This record gives sequence, C-alpha cells and structure tokens, in this order.
Amino acid sequence: MQIYWTLKSIPELSGLPSGERGRVWRTAYWKIIRHWQYWASLLGIGLCVKIGAMLIGNLGAYIGGVVCALIHVQVVVHLARPYIRAALLHQNA
Repeated sequence: MQIYWTLKSIPELSGLPSGERGRVWRTAYWKIIRHWQYWASLLGIGLCVKIGAMLIGNLGAYIGGVVCALIHVQVVVHLARPYIRAALLHQNA
C-alpha cells in the first residue's frame, strides 16, 4: 500500500504544475465530502484522540490524533482519485 504524503505523490497529480494540481485537488475534494467513508474516518480521528487521552493523557491524545489523521488522509485520497481522473479527462476534452 502506497502512502500519499503530498499532492505530488498522487500519481494522477504528479505531472501537473503546482497551481493546476491544487485546482484539480480542490475540485475532487469537495465531491468526496458526500461519502460516508469521509465522515467515518473524520469521526475516527476524534475517537483516537479520546482513547489516547484516556490511556496516556495529552501525549496520547496527540499521538492518537496524528496516527488517525494519517489514516484519514489515505481514505480521502482513495476516495478522491476517481474524481481527479474525471476532472483531468474533462479538462483534456
């Protein structure tokens, strides 16, 4: 499984200039907020923060938030890739 750290690491966006990459990403991002997976992974961040805080305290909350935020980003990219491809096809047509 590939981990996407930046927009440039997403294969569909890697060859685009920075400004175009951001525009295509924003277009795709606003479409994924309708998916339940987006909201479930966002809720997961809150749960991880709460569990980490209960187990370890403030440091645990921070660690739980960071780990789940990384998972959330991967979910977001997974959901956005079809919309990115569609936006690029529409742009080239």
